[in-house]
Amino acid sequence: MANHITIRAVVYPFLPEHAERIFSGKDIVVKYLPHPHVAYNKGAKLLIYISHSAKNIVGEATIQDIDFLPVEKLLKEYRNRLFLNEDELMKYSASQPGRVFTKPLLVLKILNIRRFKKPIVLPFSPTMAGRYLSNEMYQQIIRALA
Repeated sequence: MANHITIRAVVYPFLPEHAERIFSGKDIVVKYLPHPHVAYNKGAKLLIYISHSAKNIVGEATIQDIDFLPVEKLLKEYRNRLFLNEDELMKYSASQPGRVFTKPLLVLKILNIRRFKKPIVLPFSPTMAGRYLSNEMYQQIIRALA
């Protein structure tokens, strides 16, 4: 019988100014992934990791919905709710050689966004692709808040 680990959370790195936008209510987070699928489900936690300077987890949100949309449709549906402004989104979309604007981005609709009172130092550094966390790993991180 194979062991199956349920993914409880995902850690994605954000620039400090992008994390601030999330905390101010921008509830649509996008990311290019190599493949159009993720190993977590609705209800998983998104841990907000500051990728520059302090390199800490500074907050979390609940993933309400998961979708994959190309840039044009993303802007049409969520322009005012995106954590990136339109110029940043266009630069991000064009930042990789061979990436086309028709390639779908991961779209996370988040809710219950909360900033931690104290940042949490991780025992690892997540890559730009992020890091999945099992329930046990997530609980270890959250216990650091106590």
